[in-house]
Amino acid sequence: MILLPFTVLALMALNELTFFWYFSEHYLWYNLALSFVGLMYVNFGVYMLFPRSKYFVMLGLFLSFTFYQTFQFGWQSPRFIDKHAVSSESTLVLVNTAVGGATSSNLSVNLVQFKSAALFLKEEYLKSYSDIRNLRFVSTKEDLWVKGVGSGNEPFTDHISELAQ
Repeated sequence: MILLPFTVLALMALNELTFFWYFSEHYLWYNLALSFVGLMYVNFGVYMLFPRSKYFVMLGLFLSFTFYQTFQFGWQSPRFIDKHAVSSESTLVLVNTAVGGATSSNLSVNLVQFKSAALFLKEEYLKSYSDIRNLRFVSTKEDLWVKGVGSGNEPFTDHISELAQ
């Protein structure tokens, strides 16, 4: 019971899966609800295993939960910089990997392709960009680019049409 939330997340990470709402506009509320359910599972397991010290352990778990939600996600939504739908089942996403309060906003951005898999999204990392600000997708009928501003304020362009297949 205590390890159930951690086991589910570990299996998802091993299979490169994420929940379908992770790149929605309001993912933070879904993630908060899921984390709270996981916390309740862990608290129930602690309550059953440690009857005498349960209140101190549960207080520590609640504080850990609060710090995790605040510092890991920073209450920012959405988690992506830009999205581009390749097909009805596949989407390219520029994912900001700089999370927490001690990282810069343009530290590292990954180009990730997500494909629908029922309740989950299957992720495939295609490319990584670092020290580039204001990244966005620019597309025409045949071509797709990632554009931004480099560290020396020079324009940055990356042609990614071949990756969007």
